[in-house]
Amino acid sequence: MYAETTLRFSDPLVQILVDRSFSIDDVVFTEKGGATLIDPNQQARIEASWQDVLAKNPKAFAGATVRLDGFQFSDDGARLLLDVVSSDYKQGMVLGWLGVAMIPITSDGFVALQAPVASIAATVGGGIRVPGCTPPHPRFFHHIVQEMLEEFGVTVGFSQLKVLGLVQVSPPAAKYHHTLVVMVSLKETIGELKVSWEKAEDKWEGEVLPFQLTPNNVIQVMFCERDKYGPVTPLSLYLVARARFGDFGVSVH
Repeated sequence: MYAETTLRFSDPLVQILVDRSFSIDDVVFTEKGGATLIDPNQQARIEASWQDVLAKNPKAFAGATVRLDGFQFSDDGARLLLDVVSSDYKQGMVLGWLGVAMIPITSDGFVALQAPVASIAATVGGGIRVPGCTPPHPRFFHHIVQEMLEEFGVTVGFSQLKVLGLVQVSPPAAKYHHTLVVMVSLKETIGELKVSWEKAEDKWEGEVLPFQLTPNNVIQVMFCERDKYGPVTPLSLYLVARARFGDFGVSVH
């Protein structure tokens, strides 16, 4: 029944660039060398935006990020090819960045959602969401493994990661950025994950909220009880639905 169901969900601030699944071996990052040219008007916007950031948070620093410069598929369509350039948070406030939306799925069928703290919500937008990270280099999957260990206290291998797609988010939902969607299949139950998270070295900021990944629950919350967990971002509902129904069960209009 559910394999034949297509869920349609709209969000004008989110553009789904890639809605296919790939193994991480079939996602190739190519870092473009040389200096990235930024025109004077953009540079002025970057400086002004960064001053606003510093006014709100004097401890902010322009840590390293990468920015998406383009993407394509291999000739046979089997691989996703991502062109990236080195960047930082200062440039990212205007030019965007490439981050990761991690969808941690526990062994007993829950997704760990996040209620972000105010400092995170100011950049990525408010509302209940899947956890995420912003890798400082193109070795994205190494960074995800590191994040899961440091912030959740769980060890994952590359075989537990699967790419579900690529999205673009625009203001005012959040600062302009691109997100690689990655499902993380955990060996731990939701109870074990919460215990590990409490003891984690660099504990993930915000409360862990368990979302049961059953067809009925996903459909009920997407269309009937969207405030059951508090304000849930439309993008997060889409990502959770993709994790449950796969490539052919969800579309965004």
